[in-house]
Amino acid sequence: PLATTLLAGTELAFRATGTGTAGAAITWSVVEPGGGTITADGVYLAPLEEGTYHVRATSSAPARSAEASVEVHRVLDPVVLASAGTISSASGHSQQTHLAFVPTTGEWWLFYDSSARPTSLLTRHSSDFRTWTEGEELILPFANSGDGRNLSVSSRRLGVVDVMHITQGALGSARTRYHVKAVATAGHLTFGAPREVNSGQGDDPDGAATLVTASGHVIDATGWIRTPSTPPLTNCGTGDIIIYESDVDDSGSTRFDNMLYHQSVLWCVSMTINARLLLESEGTVYHLCEDGGPGSDPTNVLLVTRPATGGWLPAQPAAGPPVPPAVVFAREADFDLDDWAAIDLVGRVHAVRRLRGGSFEHRIKRPGDAVAFDDGDVIPTPTATDPSRVRSGLFLGRYGTGLVLVAIFQDDTVRYTFWNGHAWSRWLGLATAANRARGYLAGATPEGETRPALLWTQQDGSDFALVGLQLP
Repeated sequence: PLATTLLAGTELAFRATGTGTAGAAITWSVVEPGGGTITADGVYLAPLEEGTYHVRATSSAPARSAEASVEVHRVLDPVVLASAGTISSASGHSQQTHLAFVPTTGEWWLFYDSSARPTSLLTRHSSDFRTWTEGEELILPFANSGDGRNLSVSSRRLGVVDVMHITQGALGSARTRYHVKAVATAGHLTFGAPREVNSGQGDDPDGAATLVTASGHVIDATGWIRTPSTPPLTNCGTGDIIIYESDVDDSGSTRFDNMLYHQSVLWCVSMTINARLLLESEGTVYHLCEDGGPGSDPTNVLLVTRPATGGWLPAQPAAGPPVPPAVVFAREADFDLDDWAAIDLVGRVHAVRRLRGGSFEHRIKRPGDAVAFDDGDVIPTPTATDPSRVRSGLFLGRYGTGLVLVAIFQDDTVRYTFWNGHAWSRWLGLATAANRARGYLAGATPEGETRPALLWTQQDGSDFALVGLQLP
C-alpha cells in the first residue's frame, strides 16, 4: 500500500511493481532512523514509537525508487460510550458483542441495558467512535436482566439492507429471552417486535449468543434449561447446550416476518452454560461454550459445529450413550467466563485463553483437519512477579492481516499483543482503564473491516459507564 496505518510493533508485507524493471533486484529500506525495520522480502515491522515513517523500494536497473507512508499509532484514548447506571456488568465478555457496524452509512451502533430504563433496550450511534448520539429505544415486555452477559448482537448486510439481530435476556415471570430484528439506515434503527425465544423454565437466561449467517440463517444460542428427559440425552448432566434456529432465513428486506425459532438440544453438561460464542467460517457455524464453573475440574470449552449442509455435529444416536462434543483447548484449566475468546481469520478459527499462573494458550482449527484444534504459537507470559500481569478479561479480534489480543492487567492498563501469522509480539500499552469495575471485555471486528473496536465497564461514583476505543 502507498499509505497505511499500523499499531506499534505490528507487521505488514509490502510489494513493489514497475515497468521496465523485469529481472531487476528490489532493495527495501526505511527512510527514517528508528522508523522500524524491513526484511529483504519487504516485510515491515513498525517501531514502538508513534509517528509517520516511509518505506522505500529501490530497483537496480534502471535505478528508480518509490516510497510508501506508514502512520504508526500506539497510545489511544478511550471514550465514554454510554452510562449504564448501576448495572455493573454492562459490557459482557469477549464471546459477545454489543457493537455493530453498518458499512453502508459508516456508523457504529451500541446496544446496552441501563438501570435508569430497566424495561428498555437502548442504543447509541457514532460515525467516528468519539461522539455518540442517542438512538432508538425498544420497550421490552419485561424488564431486562440487568446483565450485559445476557445481551448479544449480530449484524450483516443481506442484499441491499443492513440487518441486526439481537438476543436480550429479561426477568419476567419465566425469566424469558427475546430475539429482535432491526434494520439500519443513516442515523436510525427500525425495530421489529420482540419475539419470545425461550421460557427459561425458571432458570437464568445466561449465555447469550446470536448469529446471522451469510445466507441469512438466524441462530440464537440462549439461556439454559434443566436436563431434558428425552433420549438420548437423558440424565447426562444438570444443564444443557441448546440452540434455537429460525424456521426461515432472513430475506434482507425491511419487512419483519413472523420468524419462529425451534429448539434443538445438543448436549448436556455438569453445570449451567454461562458463556457462548457463535461464529461462521467457510460455511460452517461453530458453537463454543463453557459452564464457567469454579470446580477443580471444570468443563473445557466445548465445540459443536453445523456444516453448510445443515445439522449439528456430533450427531446423537437414537439410543445408547450420547456422543460428547470436541474440546477446544488441549487440557482442562480453571478459568472464568471472560478468559477465553475465538475468531475466524481467513477460514481458520483461532482460540485463545488465559491459564492459571498468567500464561496463555493459542489454538488453531484449520479447514479439513481431523483434529478439532491444533497448538498455535506461543503468547508471551508476564512473569509471576510482574505487578502488571493480566487480571482478567480478554478480547481477540482481526487487525490488518493478523490478530490482536487485548487484556486488562492488574494495574488497570489495557494492553495488547499482535499475531502476524507467525509469532505474537510482546505486550504493549493501549489505554488505562481507570476505576475499572469489571474484568469483562467485549468488542467486534466488522464484516469486511480490519480494525476492531472494544469496550469495557468503568465506575464513576455510583454509576457504571461503558467505555471503548477503536483501533486506528
